[in-house]
Amino acid sequence: MVASALTFLPLALVGLWRWGVWTGKVLLARTYRPFTDDPPDVSVSVVAPVYRADPDDFIDTVFTWFENDPDEIIAVIDEGDREIIRRFYQLVENYDEFSCIVTPKDGKRPALHDGVRRAEGDIIALVDDDVKWRSDTMVEFCRPFADPTVGAVSPKQIVSDQSTLAQRLYEVQMRLQFAIDYPALSSISRSLSCVSGRTAVYRREAIETVIDDLATETFLGKPVISGDDKFLTRAIQANGWDAVYQSTSVIDIGAAPDARTFINQTVRWTRNTIRSDLMAFWEGWVFRRKWLAYYNVDRFIATFAILLAPVYFTLSLTAGLYLVAVGILVWWLLSRSVKMYPYLTAYTGGFSLVPLYTIGSFLMSPVYLYALFSANAQGWLTRGDDTRFGFPPLRRRLVTSLSVGLVLATLAGYISLLLTVRY
Repeated sequence: MVASALTFLPLALVGLWRWGVWTGKVLLARTYRPFTDDPPDVSVSVVAPVYRADPDDFIDTVFTWFENDPDEIIAVIDEGDREIIRRFYQLVENYDEFSCIVTPKDGKRPALHDGVRRAEGDIIALVDDDVKWRSDTMVEFCRPFADPTVGAVSPKQIVSDQSTLAQRLYEVQMRLQFAIDYPALSSISRSLSCVSGRTAVYRREAIETVIDDLATETFLGKPVISGDDKFLTRAIQANGWDAVYQSTSVIDIGAAPDARTFINQTVRWTRNTIRSDLMAFWEGWVFRRKWLAYYNVDRFIATFAILLAPVYFTLSLTAGLYLVAVGILVWWLLSRSVKMYPYLTAYTGGFSLVPLYTIGSFLMSPVYLYALFSANAQGWLTRGDDTRFGFPPLRRRLVTSLSVGLVLATLAGYISLLLTVRY
């Protein structure tokens, strides 16, 4: 068995491509500047769909919004959350800015729809019920709206509780995303892949023309349950509005405390992304924003490309190419350390996460593939009865898992052939 340079040519080419893309995004991100214009004289409405929130934490969260002095705070509360309804109505009685909608409807999309239709503000902020604002969050996210072409603004997110490994790894992901991807896209194309629903801020004229479609969206004939933020981001940009990132507006978010919940959420988020990106290409408008189109395609292909390194590593070990395997391992750690620089410069001792984040990124690739093959499976982890959407979960998971296994086996067979053929 002879391992020549040709054996590892696919891995080398993919590595050069990924480093080229990353370098380009970093350079573009460095051209980003937050909006510094004085905030326009506008009214602001906060709309918060509430479902199974902790009552004490929710009330504390509400007051972080209230301290920013919005004109109104509308909570759309599921009818089953009796304690939260009782406590929020106490606020309604004492403060003119508060109003409440008690809803029997399943799902976040109908809650957002009803809240937006009730809202009267020039700017409407859609906020998750566990997201806390800082003292200047609202002032800062209003600044971009001084530009009349801006229809949506995404603040910066920071994971507030990082007491578990899963939460720390999620903060790594958020830190890289908001240090590189968001500023790069916002700077070069005034567009975003997603204005995250944690706090998504919209101009009234932009959102009111698409909000009715939010509750009726379908994909391949099925009603779409989650991915409200992806839909609104796509629909608003399709109508010609700009979506921008404002790094000086900061929100504090929660994160799944355990790996199982985080993986399930990642599957759901990835499905939402795949569906929305496919719709953007189908609708055609995304080609008017060429950098966003390129970003979406690159992100999709990278899901498969990242599989090459761990498969090469594993097969190198089985083929007895130990020096090659060690070289791949060392390169992983060095390259990830460089790419994690936004996190490593923000957190002392962050280097301890480099090996775990490296392993985690490779382990998540099959998860992304699973999401791809089950992209039309609908449902939430926490809202309503998810089993009523699509075909039975057990059969769906079996078919999807077999499909992912087939892709991995094909890739492994191809690389194994490269390692064993003499050139």
